[in-house]
Amino acid sequence: MTPPRRMPQFGSTIVWEKLKIQLRMTIDGEQWDWLTMKGWRVQDMRKNRRNYFKVPSKADERLLLASIEEREEVCRRIVNYDYEKSRAN
Repeated sequence: MTPPRRMPQFGSTIVWEKLKIQLRMTIDGEQWDWLTMKGWRVQDMRKNRRNYFKVPSKADERLLLASIEEREEVCRRIVNYDYEKSRAN
């Protein structure tokens, strides 16, 4: 696993295995620390040719707005969701 980079800015893309989230809101240090503990990393998509499944914006919004207590469950749902193969990009 690559080491985490500095905290991502609005509009950055973060990835975990085959999933990607484009940040449509700013996150704080605590949220980024939690995401990096789960394995999420910043990815420069201009240099990346891998295919990822885009996490629906409602789901990533739910994750980033979730309370600390709810975050694990929301993340588990995102990771375990059965993404359609045709949606990989």
